Amino acid sequence: MIDEPVHLEKHNPFWKEYFVKEQKRLKETLHVDSSNIQHIGSTAIDDIYAKPIIDIMIGVETFPLSQYLTDKLIYLGYDALGESGVTNRLYFRYRRLQLFNVHVVKKDGQHWNSNLAFRDYLRAYPKEATRYEEVKIKAVKSGKSSLLEYSAAKSMVIKELVSLGLAWRSTK
Repeated sequence: MIDEPVHLEKHNPFWKEYFVKEQKRLKETLHVDSSNIQHIGSTAIDDIYAKPIIDIMIGVETFPLSQYLTDKLIYLGYDALGESGVTNRLYFRYRRLQLFNVHVVKKDGQHWNSNLAFRDYLRAYPKEATRYEEVKIKAVKSGKSSLLEYSAAKSMVIKELVSLGLAWRSTK
């Protein structure tokens, strides 16, 4: 089941280190170039509150993912949850000592570009990152304590920020 309890934590500087270690483990097991394994989501944005779960996006040349790569992710301890309501994205969840979500998408496809534009835009514009953080905090404080409720509560601002990020990225 994809739904799970949600809470936010102050930015943890170790999140980057956790990502780098998991990126290396994924690269070595999946034989994927490290540039195709990206740190996304709020833990990739400095100084904002986030769910303490590292979101990782893996870009693949052909989608859907081969059974070989799916089996390798399962071997690493990830649970395969299919598309989980997001077309053209495969979702894997790792819930051990460290917490990771892996989103497998077509490299240079819509999900790949949107996630990177969102992340990079929030990194470049801290006021927008703070605005996003405020929406997330408000959602949790208003009782949106499950992943699905929380995601729905912030979906409009994410859509807006992705649009701004894509427009910004196209001018670079």
